[in-house]
Amino acid sequence: MELLSNLNEKLKKHPDVRSVYKRSMENEKKQVLIHNYSLYTDAWRAFKTNLQMLREIDFEELTENKPTIDVLKVALSLLQYSVLDKTEIEAIIKKEDDFLLFLDTAAMLVIFCVNCHITRRISTLIDDELVMNNIASGKQIYRGVSNSGYGLIPTMYRGISIGSGFGVVNSTKLKNLYINANLLSKYKEVFGKDDVDYAFCAFAQHSKSYSPLLDFTEDVKVALSFATINSGSINDYERNDAALYCMSFDAITCLERIDFDDIDVFINEKKVSMFSVIRGKCLFQCTYDDFRVDAFILTDKTNDRMKYQKGCFLYFRRAVIINGSLLLPINFGRIRKYTIPANGKTLTKRKIAQRIKSDYKYYMPQYLMDPYKYFEEAPL
Repeated sequence: MELLSNLNEKLKKHPDVRSVYKRSMENEKKQVLIHNYSLYTDAWRAFKTNLQMLREIDFEELTENKPTIDVLKVALSLLQYSVLDKTEIEAIIKKEDDFLLFLDTAAMLVIFCVNCHITRRISTLIDDELVMNNIASGKQIYRGVSNSGYGLIPTMYRGISIGSGFGVVNSTKLKNLYINANLLSKYKEVFGKDDVDYAFCAFAQHSKSYSPLLDFTEDVKVALSFATINSGSINDYERNDAALYCMSFDAITCLERIDFDDIDVFINEKKVSMFSVIRGKCLFQCTYDDFRVDAFILTDKTNDRMKYQKGCFLYFRRAVIINGSLLLPINFGRIRKYTIPANGKTLTKRKIAQRIKSDYKYYMPQYLMDPYKYFEEAPL
């Protein structure tokens, strides 16, 4: 119980847990839970499964990862009790408050397993010349963001309203979103089609930034340009770290195009508590596998801007989004996040931006967004 309480405290303080989880001790639900000891079976099984998955995760001992390391150390110390069965756990957790503490901890632990971001410094990936330090195995794609706090979530799901506050985006809901936005009717007027297919979603992404697709690039320098060259507030630029997301091809399917008939994205617009239901289960009964992600890389370049940017799309066919965060189980393992500091003595945003401006002018944002502009300057 001492270890459980310690883990609960560490999880409550973890920023990635706090961003999507709220503590809730509603009295009417307390009574239901306290007298329903059959919940021990599912909750304890899920708790053990999540602990065992964390054993396989390798975290770097970096300052920015300290809250994660603190949680991991306590969680792994609880593994010694994973051999206990339901009856033995019931004998230990007897009091009502202890039972609720366990359920609260189990709920936060699964959130940790699916929303904890492992970060690395950009200097571990590239050097001052913007050359890769190590040749990564398999093919990589990249996405640069100007603020390291920005997650990987397609534009369509940012601030989305489901109506009841939670629900599933399926093919019918996807089409209705485009109908309500008046985008599908405009597309039909111009192109004579009203199919919500790859061509339409790619067009919607680049014309209106409204689709279930995420822009990536095959060239790390393109992503670094978007991440480090200032195009907004100077104060924000000076204050906020940027980030580079790197995704490996080696364990994910790469396709030319795709249809959206089987899209299945569960969304809860607000933070969740231990009592929240995710795909038919209370949160404390869930394992990381209940948040399983199916993703594809789509390589068909449908316009000149994509060709210039060496662009591609990342598409999440199945995922869970809570309070604006797309949850990725830690063992998804294909995405790495590299922080680019705003200030410091090592590789910073400013240093990378200066290198791009001097050596890779054609990758500056104004040229990336207008693929003809660089050529219009000829013969200069």
